Amino acid sequence: MRTLVLLLSVATCLQLSAQQIIGDPRKGKFNCERYISLNPFSLLEGEMAIGAGFSNRFTRRSEYFTELSYLVKNPMYEFVNSLHGFKVIGQYRYHYVPRVEREGAEHFAGVEVRLKQYYFADTLAFINASTHDTLSRYPYRARATVLGGAVFIGVSRNLSVNSRWRVEFTFGFGIKQKNVSFNNIPRGYEAVIIQPKEWGYVPKIYESKATVYIPSALRIQYRIR
Repeated sequence: MRTLVLLLSVATCLQLSAQQIIGDPRKGKFNCERYISLNPFSLLEGEMAIGAGFSNRFTRRSEYFTELSYLVKNPMYEFVNSLHGFKVIGQYRYHYVPRVEREGAEHFAGVEVRLKQYYFADTLAFINASTHDTLSRYPYRARATVLGGAVFIGVSRNLSVNSRWRVEFTFGFGIKQKNVSFNNIPRGYEAVIIQPKEWGYVPKIYESKATVYIPSALRIQYRIR
């Protein structure tokens, strides 16, 4: 009887010890993390984006991110006379390498959708195909609506000891559709668009077209929770 009790005690101790060894502390309760972010390099683009982002890491693997920006013409570029509008981005991110230490880099992948709408004005040539009449340097006002979707990968890393500040970089591949409508052009007239033949042509701002885009960004994050 004593031998049986002794064997039972040893087996119980071994089982508890094994559980302590193989137990993964990362499988404990996960505390949600929330960040606000800025993309400083968006201020260098022709369609200068002024805004902020918000992300919520609601599970160990999953995170959603959204960014809202006001668009305005960058004074360093001369592609139109005026421009203003907005851009909104929504992303789902999956962290496929979970954090072991807060100082370590985190890798993630995700999908995004973006909507951009802006109004712009400039001068352009317009032609009436029926009458063969041409309006040269005609002042126009137009609206562009852009809808796109992409996949991307990213990495983030701590910038501060207390893990409040982080930096992240994302890079991906997507497709977007831009539709442009002119508001003050006489009936029957269309914009004169000369299509070049070289590869890698970037459509003009007044062209309606589907194109490939590269959703890359370098953002600075601050953890608010």
